[in-house]
Amino acid sequence: MSRHKSYKNLSDRQTLNVPVHSDSRGSLFPSNNYQLPFSPKRSFVVYDVPNGETRGHHAHHKTEQILSCLSGKLKIVLKNPEGQTVEFALKKGQAIHQFPYEWAEITFESNGILHAICSTDYDEKDYIRDYTEFLSCRG
Repeated sequence: MSRHKSYKNLSDRQTLNVPVHSDSRGSLFPSNNYQLPFSPKRSFVVYDVPNGETRGHHAHHKTEQILSCLSGKLKIVLKNPEGQTVEFALKKGQAIHQFPYEWAEITFESNGILHAICSTDYDEKDYIRDYTEFLSCRG
C-alpha cells in the first residue's frame, strides 16, 4: 500500500501571475486570500539569501503553498515521487502552486525575495527532508 494520499502531475503546471501595482513610490504586491485555492494558515518571507544559493530541499505530506516572487528572480524546481521534474523561472509578480508530495528546490537570483503562503500551521512532522524517503512515497 502506498504511504501517500496523492500527488499532482507536474506536466501541466502553470505559472500564476499576481498583479503588482508599481509607481514612483514603489510596488504593492497584494495577497488577496479570497483568490487562493485554500484558506491560508501561515505565511513567511525569505530574503537576504546570497545570489545562487538554493533553499528548500524538502516536501510536505499535507501542506500546499503558493510560492511568490516579490522581487528579483527565483528558480523553482518541483519534483514528484514518480520522477517528474519541472522548473520555473519566476520574476516579480509571478507565483507557483506547490502541492503535497512535491519536492522543492528554490534558487535565489538577482536578490530574489520569496513569499510563501501555506495551507497549514507549522508542523515539523509534515516535512519530508530526506530525498530517499521522499522517493519512497511513490505509488
